[in-house]
Amino acid sequence: MIVNILSCGSSGANWDGKGYSIGVNDCEKFGKPVNRLIVVNDNFEPSREVFIRKSRAPDGFFSQLDYWKDHPNYKDIGVMKHFNNRIDTGVLYHATTSPFIAMSMAFNMGAKEIVLHGVDFINHPIKHGDSLEREVDAYLRFIEGLRNRNCSVVLGHNSGVFSKLLPTKAQCSAQ
Repeated sequence: MIVNILSCGSSGANWDGKGYSIGVNDCEKFGKPVNRLIVVNDNFEPSREVFIRKSRAPDGFFSQLDYWKDHPNYKDIGVMKHFNNRIDTGVLYHATTSPFIAMSMAFNMGAKEIVLHGVDFINHPIKHGDSLEREVDAYLRFIEGLRNRNCSVVLGHNSGVFSKLLPTKAQCSAQ
């Protein structure tokens, strides 16, 4: 099973909208609906919140916050565990950004390949400098752990901080 993770970085606009998808926050601003949506924050500008509130992700709107409980597709995301270099099946892991949770959810759904779209971390509002370095390191450790569990992670398009660290789907298909 292949699962597309759609985040809010500009390369997310390049996703073709095909295949199973887990999105985060206002990713549907690119005009393509997702199957699942994860929203674990409640401090969005009004223009971003509009996209989040309009989402009708058919397989669920996942959050842990009471703020979102009035959403018609709301599902409690359940207990999340901070990633600490070990991956156990059935555990939903987090770092400090939402796409990390989406990757963990995809793995627990049985994904054998995860394709990242819009996980660029360019001009991220809270991730920069040392904080960004720590987050990228957590992603890379998690991705390596997934690889050891027979789940590969690739980029949909070559963009952002992972562009020199992960292959693209096209590069893997060409091999």
